[in-house]
Parts: sequence; C-alpha cells; structure tokens
Amino acid sequence: MNGPDLRLPARDNVPDESPGNNETRRDVLRLWTGIFAGPFAWFAHQQVSFVLVPWVCRNGEIYWLHLLTVACLAATALAGRIAWDTWKRERHKTRSEPFRPGQQRVIFMAVLGVLGCAFFAAVIVAQEIPNLFLDPCQR
Repeated sequence: MNGPDLRLPARDNVPDESPGNNETRRDVLRLWTGIFAGPFAWFAHQQVSFVLVPWVCRNGEIYWLHLLTVACLAATALAGRIAWDTWKRERHKTRSEPFRPGQQRVIFMAVLGVLGCAFFAAVIVAQEIPNLFLDPCQR
C-alpha cells in the first residue's frame, strides 16, 4: 500500500514523549485528575447534600452532611496534591534539562489543576457554612 503506516510501534521503539509510553499515560492521568476532580467533588457534594437533607431532617443525624463535606474536601485536596507534585516535578525538569516540546502544556495543566482544586475546595467550604448554622428541616 502507498498510504501511511498505521500499525502501532513496537514497545521498544516507543519514544519518551509518546502517548504510548506508560509514564506519559500516568502523567496525562495525573493532569486530568487535577483538573476534573475539584469540579466533580463540588458537584457530588451539592447533589448528595440535596438528597441527604430530607433524610437528615427525619433522622436528626446532621453529621452525615459534615462527613460528606470532609470526604469531598479530602478528594479535592488529594487531586490538588497530585497536580502540585506534577507541577513541581516539571519545574525541576526545566532547571536540569533543556526545554522539551509539550512541557508548557504540562506546566499549564498542572497549575490549572492546583488553582481549580483550591477554588472548588473554597466552594465546598462555602456550601458547608449553612449546614453549620441552619436546621436541615428549615424550609
């Protein structure tokens, strides 16, 4: 055939920066985790809180709302830490090696993950404030 060769390269011939490289796959997963975990944790906190309020009102066990907040904050903090570690590793690489193609994208996504997780952690805390002061049975 005269068309391009669409076969996958052999495992030994995969370049370091290739998406087929296992380390690159882990980096991509870390970057997207940092970006999407904060919004997902916020959304889960909001939706599960809405579902729990009638049950909490009937049973009087408001601590479930607080435990939900702690769990969502922990998930957001973990994702922020993953993004932070990725950013620190990339910054260290820029000091010790020449600048690689795609490195600006990795640094940008890592910083976006850190800032996004910090923002959504603040939003989750803001959603917890009414749980501290208002009765769940109040309508």
